[in-house]
Amino acid sequence: MPQYKLSREQQANQLEAEAASTFKEGQTANQQSDDYVLNAVFLATVLFLTAIAERFEWNTVRAVILALALAMLLFGVYHLFTYPII
Repeated sequence: MPQYKLSREQQANQLEAEAASTFKEGQTANQQSDDYVLNAVFLATVLFLTAIAERFEWNTVRAVILALALAMLLFGVYHLFTYPII
């Protein structure tokens, strides 16, 4: 019977599409927040490496740790500026 239509079927389909769209937006926001948290942990690691470098007596070890910290800092700052602003 092609004439028979459920009274709320069209409204249900519209609400389902809205829910799918809102869920997709939520997933995007969740991924963005995960990226920000990961970058914060990355920058905290830079602070840790910088502080621990002072404990070593060999200048070569200090230089390697500080070079690693500098590379991580540049990487973290780059990502900080390329992330979208919420």
